[in-house]
Amino acid sequence: MAEENKEVIPENNTEQKQEHTPTEIELRAMEDGWVPQDEWQGDPEVWRPAKEFVDRGELFKKIDDQNRTIKEFKRALDDLKNHTQKVRETEYNRALATLKEQKKNALLEGDAERVVSLDDEIDLVKDAQLKIKADTQPQQQ
Repeated sequence: MAEENKEVIPENNTEQKQEHTPTEIELRAMEDGWVPQDEWQGDPEVWRPAKEFVDRGELFKKIDDQNRTIKEFKRALDDLKNHTQKVRETEYNRALATLKEQKKNALLEGDAERVVSLDDEIDLVKDAQLKIKADTQPQQQ
């Protein structure tokens, strides 16, 4: 009879373990993949309680969301930088075309002083354009 009592005691312990109803936090953790310690098959050092598991999960989700946002900002900033560079090149080309047209008109009119000043302006625009290109090339590399 003593042997029968010993066999019944372990069965009662397993029944008590099975009767444990998960708390609300444990249910939330289980939805994300958490398992109770007695069901954990990995390294016991790695297992975390349900509250800590949920807290860490929320933290990691927030970090992932912020990383995604940062990547989107970087992409938008790169797009804006490329757009600005194209606009700048277009405006330099437009300024050069305008100055060259003015130079032609000055030559037709025989205004030598105006031709010289327009040549100086053309040189300034070309120098500024070369400087901008030189400044942007090291950044791209």
